[in-house]
Amino acid sequence: MSLGPATSLFYHGDLVSERLTRQSHLIAEWISLYQDGSSTAKIAGQCHVGSSTVGRHLRRHIQLRDRISASIIASTKFLKKPFAGDLCEGAFLAGFVEDCHVRRSGRLKEVSLSTTHPAMGPLFRILFANHGHVTDLPHFEGLHGYYQYIMTVYLDLSFEPFVTKTDYVPLCIPSDREDPLFQSYLSGLVAAEGCILVYDNHGLTDTALTITLKKRTLLQQLSSVVGGRIYEVQRASRLVVYGKAAKILMGELNILHTEKVEKVRLAMGHIGEPWCHVRPLWLELRGNIKKTVIEHQESARLDYFEKHGFFHHKDKSLTGAE
Repeated sequence: MSLGPATSLFYHGDLVSERLTRQSHLIAEWISLYQDGSSTAKIAGQCHVGSSTVGRHLRRHIQLRDRISASIIASTKFLKKPFAGDLCEGAFLAGFVEDCHVRRSGRLKEVSLSTTHPAMGPLFRILFANHGHVTDLPHFEGLHGYYQYIMTVYLDLSFEPFVTKTDYVPLCIPSDREDPLFQSYLSGLVAAEGCILVYDNHGLTDTALTITLKKRTLLQQLSSVVGGRIYEVQRASRLVVYGKAAKILMGELNILHTEKVEKVRLAMGHIGEPWCHVRPLWLELRGNIKKTVIEHQESARLDYFEKHGFFHHKDKSLTGAE
């Protein structure tokens, strides 16, 4: 049966209606995020659009804050305590923020982190909850298509020396692996960007500690202190410390990230043992971590619906349900 103009027009209308519905859902999400304190730039970064696009759509629906009032609101809504910890705590933060987005927000430092791992939430709160109000908001990562949480805290400017990201190891961190400041810095860096591996090495259990960053100079500085080799991977560099050297290094660190602590415990307790005995333990641990990540993503998905009243239009499970 040939389609007449009326039929074609009806189909085109369906497409337009669907596009407008998706757009209205997206704008509703932007409004909610903005009213919760997010800036247009932050929303744009989360949704992979231009900040001018976000601002243009928001202005059609709500009154936008000017920069001064936004800074005052962020500064006064919750109490911000100046940094009062010891230098080791500051060194840990200096390493940890390599996995965070950090920016100056008026009279404050904004530190935010997106994650699908439930272990990261408690760690973020341990580090920052005593210094500022920590929020965790559900968010849909549109580029890769999954739900996650974005954790944010606004800190007093006294934190600036410890939460300012650079392309090299901070000058306040000594190049001495036995120095507590270096160990704390490396612990924070591993908690944020490190990975603990356990693998088969000619039938025996072996281990490696890796740190992956887009900062080769920083990794070279670390390598000069702890050893290891640097490899080029996709759009980044990777420092790898192998075997017994990795085991010794792990023993010098206090990573705090519970998933990685469990991996360290397994690696240090079984290195050199027959791989056939250790492999089931390693697979079980990885399986448990993967399960908790999936559960955490589903929790973020449900919280997203509770907050916005709808699932994100790019949610693949909606297509599957249809």
